[in-house]
Amino acid sequence: MAASAERLLRCAVYTRKSSEEGLDQEFNSLDAQREACTAYVMSQRHEGWTLVPEIYDDGGYSGGSMDRPGLQHLLGDIAASKKKGMWMGGTVPIGYQPVDRKLVIVEEEADLIRMAMRRYVELRSVRLVAYELNRAGLRTRATMQSDGSIRGGVPFGRGGLRRLLKNPLYMGDVVHKGSRHQGVHEPIVSKALFDHVQQVLAEETRDKLHGTRAKRPSLLSGLMRDGYGRAMVPSHAKRRGLHYVYYITHPSHIAVGDPPAWRMPAHDLEQGIINLVACWLGNRSAIAVALADHMGPEAIVGRQDVAGKVAKALRTATLSEQRGMRLDWVERIDLADRIMTVTIKVADGCAHVLEARHHKLRRGNDVTLHIAPDTNGMDHVRDEPLVAFIADARAARQAVLQSPDRALEAIASSLGVGEARLKRMIRISYLAPAIVEAIFDGTQPSDLTVARLNTITNIPLAWDAQKALFGIG
Repeated sequence: MAASAERLLRCAVYTRKSSEEGLDQEFNSLDAQREACTAYVMSQRHEGWTLVPEIYDDGGYSGGSMDRPGLQHLLGDIAASKKKGMWMGGTVPIGYQPVDRKLVIVEEEADLIRMAMRRYVELRSVRLVAYELNRAGLRTRATMQSDGSIRGGVPFGRGGLRRLLKNPLYMGDVVHKGSRHQGVHEPIVSKALFDHVQQVLAEETRDKLHGTRAKRPSLLSGLMRDGYGRAMVPSHAKRRGLHYVYYITHPSHIAVGDPPAWRMPAHDLEQGIINLVACWLGNRSAIAVALADHMGPEAIVGRQDVAGKVAKALRTATLSEQRGMRLDWVERIDLADRIMTVTIKVADGCAHVLEARHHKLRRGNDVTLHIAPDTNGMDHVRDEPLVAFIADARAARQAVLQSPDRALEAIASSLGVGEARLKRMIRISYLAPAIVEAIFDGTQPSDLTVARLNTITNIPLAWDAQKALFGIG
């Protein structure tokens, strides 16, 4: 989008003189004040300043009182303009441009506004919507300042995106002194969509108050039950300077003589659940079967599309972004010995239960949890970002092999990655054939993801050790 001045400022000149002395002259003090102010407004035309024709004068009135006719006239006109829904000037928000003192939709930017609001309703995460916009190469509006510098044209941040989502201007309203009035400009989104966005924003705020958006948020809070039906809550611990998070049975649910508390590693459990849910949400045939008795074909397609978008978002988000998301499709998670069930809310009045096997694997002092979905009767769904990651790793290895005399730093630069990442990709390119085959077939353990591969720095070279690490027999 080309940079340009996007600020429209309607200026009124108000003049006052405490006494009536000299007001009967052909060119008096009020005239001089008005002329000076008019000249200044005209000098700022390049900034979008424009002068309103009305005259607001108070001759012979003290500044110690607000009860002045000219001033009250000015304040009244401002209030009336707001109540009529007129744009009173200021920085024009993205999606509109000023034309003859009116706001006119910029369709290209309006599409961005609509997409951002629709995606927020689906993903329920400002952070993730900003990530999608920025990954697509979309940027904030760039405007030229009076000194020739450019403001904006940068990636979307959470604060700016949240303000965009809350701006009632996009549904056709203007706000004056806390009161909302219907504007004369054309809305970009419907009232129904805007109200839905505000509802989700309010729920997100409540999440913050309840701790689900805390510095170390717990993705599965309120969903987990141990093998005895007792609620499980996150627990934090430090050992040898490292921070560990677990889900444990809530102490208040354990009476004297009851079985001991259950404890599961949070990271492995969360990643396993995320991938289990994403795998099922991306399976259009499974969703169609689950909804067959609950809605018609068109509604099923719509639900499949939404589920597919959520599945893709879950798979491509970073670990921190995943922890910032709510698993709104999950109703509850029940653990048992080596088995877990995840109840999915497919639609109102329709639930589907997923079943997966889990087991703990110990390597030295480290204990990891592996979760393998029960794929009986289900189509295998490939993790496409993981497949692409393996392909990129092999391409990186080939680039190194083809240039034996070239420094790794130079090769990394040509591939657009850092040297440390290039070394990790080369190691990943030597994964055991059985692991690669499982990835391409979509039958790998649910916790074998791009995110996990990016965090492991000590992948063994021996294929048997690799298969043991990733839980592939």
